Amino acid sequence: MKTLLGLFIGIAVVFCQLSFADLELKRRFDFDSKLIRLGAGGTGWVLGFTYDNYIPNLPISYGIAGYFGSPTGENVQGDNLAVIGVPVTVDGHLSERLIYSLGVMPGYAQGNLSGGTRMTGVILEQSISVGFVLGGGWRVALQPGYLYCFNDSNFSGFTYGIRIERKTLQTIRGRDD
Repeated sequence: MKTLLGLFIGIAVVFCQLSFADLELKRRFDFDSKLIRLGAGGTGWVLGFTYDNYIPNLPISYGIAGYFGSPTGENVQGDNLAVIGVPVTVDGHLSERLIYSLGVMPGYAQGNLSGGTRMTGVILEQSISVGFVLGGGWRVALQPGYLYCFNDSNFSGFTYGIRIERKTLQTIRGRDD
């Protein structure tokens, strides 16, 4: 868990340093609630967040994301999954109120199953979402996806989530101003 926390802090510091530019940035903060059905069996849940910065003048964002929960729906003390990653997302509008996004997130995961199975390793999560603009920068979307763990099929499987996000636009001044 210390390795996961250290990785999260390191990536967050890098993104904060990259954000000091004299331009307008779009940012997005998401709260995710997902049901997951992994190879270990059972239906579990994870809760998490995503913080994204958009590349100026493009619908592409990059950021940091983290999730924690129970992969099979049992007690999180003996049955848990923690994921941290760097999502890259392309999003846009299908109509004035209907939105979509396509994303991929390479990352790192650590988990335990109540039967004694432990996993630590590299993951790749792909997702697609379709949702609605609520107004004032708020959006809600349904987000199916697939979490793939490279070294343990017990921790690979489908995810089904609801994402609530807040998208903002702000002007960032450089350090020399």
